[in-house]
Amino acid sequence: MKDRKEKKAKVSLNILILIIAIPLIAALIICNVFNAFNTYRIKKTTEETYYNMLYGISSNLIKAERDFTQAQLLGTQKLAYKEFVVQSVLEAMDADWQTMVDNIDSELDQAITMAKTNDKLWSKLTTEDGINFATAYDNFTTSYAKWKEDYAKTTSAATAEPWTQSYTASRNQLIIMDSIVTTWAQNENRATDAKIQNTILISSIVFAAIAVILFIFTIIILMNISRNMKGIRNAVRRISEGDFVTKIKPRTIITDFAEIGFSLESMRHDLRNALVRVIDYATSVNNKAEETKDNIAASQHTTNDISSAVYDIAEGATAMAQDVSQTSTITASIGDSVENVLYSANGNLDKGQQVFDESTRIKEKLEQIKIQDQKTDAIASQVASSVGETATVVAQITEAAEGIINISSQTNLLALNASIEAARAGEAGKGFAVVADNIKNLAEETNNLAGEITGMLATITHYSDTNKKLAEDIKEATSNEAVALSDMSETFDEMIKLLQETEVGNKQIVELVKSVNIDKNSILSSVDSLSSISQENAASTQETSASLTQLDSNMEAVVTQAEELQNIAEQLTENIRFFQVELPNNE
Repeated sequence: MKDRKEKKAKVSLNILILIIAIPLIAALIICNVFNAFNTYRIKKTTEETYYNMLYGISSNLIKAERDFTQAQLLGTQKLAYKEFVVQSVLEAMDADWQTMVDNIDSELDQAITMAKTNDKLWSKLTTEDGINFATAYDNFTTSYAKWKEDYAKTTSAATAEPWTQSYTASRNQLIIMDSIVTTWAQNENRATDAKIQNTILISSIVFAAIAVILFIFTIIILMNISRNMKGIRNAVRRISEGDFVTKIKPRTIITDFAEIGFSLESMRHDLRNALVRVIDYATSVNNKAEETKDNIAASQHTTNDISSAVYDIAEGATAMAQDVSQTSTITASIGDSVENVLYSANGNLDKGQQVFDESTRIKEKLEQIKIQDQKTDAIASQVASSVGETATVVAQITEAAEGIINISSQTNLLALNASIEAARAGEAGKGFAVVADNIKNLAEETNNLAGEITGMLATITHYSDTNKKLAEDIKEATSNEAVALSDMSETFDEMIKLLQETEVGNKQIVELVKSVNIDKNSILSSVDSLSSISQENAASTQETSASLTQLDSNMEAVVTQAEELQNIAEQLTENIRFFQVELPNNE
């Protein structure tokens, strides 16, 4: 089960932040590119509609109507002045009339050529009477041909009525074609407005969907980070309170928190094992000190016996040999006891060194945790700095949106001025008035879009402030962890100091035992002398008494050192009881 959990896919905190930021940036870029493309396409469509089609066809139709009217007026003048002017003047009028007719034909050809490029304008769009552009053009061609024929047939003002009727019919068809072009342009404008609205709606829906998904994902990640930080904080608190039994089990998909959890668990495990060994060593030192006291007490009793034996030697020489043999046996026993004490003291010294080494290693582990905590604090600072930079960029975008609103207002004012000027121009400014109205509508829509962008930026600024506060909370939590680790480091410094004092006591015991060993050898030498030379009984007795006195003094010193060592071991055991290292029965 444990291996299965550790094999879960994990990801870095930096990668999670990029997973949130990159799609949002990509969505913004895609929406901007999409809007720019549609804006460019709408611009081209508008340019094609108004400048190429509406302006081109309407201007040619208006010119044709103007030339048509002038030709009619010139023909009427010719009929009115025909009887009063010379033939050359009439011929000049005919030439001017023909020039105007040629202009009409050229202008109509240009207008019809442009109209035929748009099937909707040419044949599909009709008036209320069911007449389309092609039909109006055919009607105009028929009446226009008749008008030209009637001009040649009309010889006087009295017979000019059919010719005038042909002119009226032809002119009406020109007016119908111009109205159809204007209606077509208005329909295209409404279609363009619908496209713009659809584009805005699609962009808004796509961006809103991406924003909602990223917001939900961000909430999930923040909840996971909060849960992980709480788990790490509780684990550090338990360790700072001395609980080295409860295991730390990181459950997260974020590698940074998983590494912190595994590092804390490794530290807890190592510290717990080291503390168990320290407790065992302290107990062993305490037991060895008690044994040393018992051995020294036995040695003191032995020295008392030796003193009695020496006294007996002084009273009777006959029992000297037996006493010397007894003294030799007792001295050998003392030697064995002294060697046992020396062995135990050396063992205590080695174990004290091991405890010191383990404590030093544990302190190094604590320093590593402090360094890891400092790295976590640095990461939290970087997150806070990144959130601040994001807020700065949002402020810059807000200023740009306000600039767009100002430009839109100026464009709206220019469109209003253009409409006024077009109204003053009358019929000639009719097409330009349509353009001014559409520019005004585009300016209003741009202003609305800029307002929506400003609202979105305000929302992003709110989220940025919230993220900044969360980053500051993370940084504060890592600072509290650093304080707790510093307290633990100070506790281990005190333990190392006590172990150093224990090591000094062990060395003193070893020196005292060596001194006792030397005295033991002196006793053996004295006993040998007593056995070989009876004549020196008195002197030997005095030397033996002196040696025994010195031995008793040394043993008392050893007892004192053993008691001090036992006190140090008891203090060490009492200090280590702060830490919980006993595992539950099921573990």
